[in-house]
Amino acid sequence: MKLKTKIRYYISHYDPIYSGAGKSLEKLMYSLDHNKFSLEVITAYKKGLERIEERDKYKIIRGGGKFFKKNGYMNILGKIYFSISSAVYNFRNNDYDVICFIGVGIVSFPSIKISKFFSKKIINKITAVGDDDPRKLSKSIMGRSIIRNLKNARHWIISKEIYDICIKYSNWDKKNLYFITNPVNVKFNSYDLLSSKREEYKKDKNRLDFLFVGVLNERKGIDVLLDIWNNHNIEANLMLCGPRGNDIKINTMLDSINKKNIIEYDEVDFDFIMEKYLSSDYFIFPSNREGLPNVVLEAMSFGIPIIANNIPGVTDFLLGENRGILINNNQISSWTDILQKAINHNIDTLSISSNAYDWISKNSEFSIVRSKIQKMYTE
Repeated sequence: MKLKTKIRYYISHYDPIYSGAGKSLEKLMYSLDHNKFSLEVITAYKKGLERIEERDKYKIIRGGGKFFKKNGYMNILGKIYFSISSAVYNFRNNDYDVICFIGVGIVSFPSIKISKFFSKKIINKITAVGDDDPRKLSKSIMGRSIIRNLKNARHWIISKEIYDICIKYSNWDKKNLYFITNPVNVKFNSYDLLSSKREEYKKDKNRLDFLFVGVLNERKGIDVLLDIWNNHNIEANLMLCGPRGNDIKINTMLDSINKKNIIEYDEVDFDFIMEKYLSSDYFIFPSNREGLPNVVLEAMSFGIPIIANNIPGVTDFLLGENRGILINNNQISSWTDILQKAINHNIDTLSISSNAYDWISKNSEFSIVRSKIQKMYTE
């Protein structure tokens, strides 16, 4: 008698390349009920790593390998190699009950066909607009075939924008669209307790701290922040927490910083970031494109007021209804106006941060997301 449901996650880049989707997946796997589910991840192999690795709560199988671009992601040969090797693995080892594709692309097409052949339950998590959504897939013959083959799958939707795209560009039934955010570990049981903790960090501060967390590249809008702090009189600290990307332009700008109120932290762990969430006055997020940004969810859970570029269906979905402040089209003038209001204490931060905390607690807290995910797996 089979006691556990076996779930196989299919994600091109999981380890050592941790994308936002990879980080969300790891959090999710640790949160599931391991008395009910056994978990494994199939992902791309990279030299120096084990082909099969047993971890505390799950197993990693790495296929393909060796063909990578300078940015760490697979090139076309790497994608073909991984597509074939992962399909062979899924065919030979078809003892799984559920296969969950994290970011479906053409690479996964053979494994989708094999999973259908063996009548496996298919979950399709769409990670980002412009990467793996039906609008992007519909632009190619193979992509349109993937959309058709996923008609009876269950689709894990993480933002309103993605939901609207699915309705417009696919033939998927609405009842198979599961609207579930990424999970967040809410550290404080009440907003009052969180607010009290944040007040402890604000003692004796004489200048506001504006925090950014993420990869320091152009896609994340770092050029916007550096432009503002370098060319406008912003009497506040800009704290950049995260690794540099491969953008020569951005890295050159970072190397030429000569202002003491721009501080870069490149090697940080979550404990350090958690302290910054608590001690900073605002979280700023000028990113140009996202699926559902984990750092924004985390910032909301720590009660830090958020100012963000308005990405329709993403940041406006998270921060609308007075849960944050949105900047249209990353306009520099709008950014500087809002920053000056913040510096002059002309923003109602209490209502913004409390509304954000309440929304996260009701929609994205680990136990809530876990319950929705487990229901999607077993229904």
